[in-house]
Amino acid sequence: MKYEGQLGPSVLSDPNNTHARVLRLVGRGKRVLEIGCATGYMTQQMIREQGCRVTAFEIDSQAASMATVTGATVLIGDVEETGQLERAGGISK
Repeated sequence: MKYEGQLGPSVLSDPNNTHARVLRLVGRGKRVLEIGCATGYMTQQMIREQGCRVTAFEIDSQAASMATVTGATVLIGDVEETGQLERAGGISK
């Protein structure tokens, strides 16, 4: 699957890796809206390791199905369509 990724220790410890940078910027214990969660590999890290609450959008239903095991609220759809952000819990453009 083209959306599947992994975040192993070598990725997370690399200060120049974009995934690791984003995770550091998110921080701990935050409420996160993740656009394009793919299979949930970043989502999983934010929830399990950083204690975040994540609502995620994914346009690919197969990838979204895989992301649901992370414990995030996963919404299937195109976030650019009218009304989609409101599904995420009161967030608007």
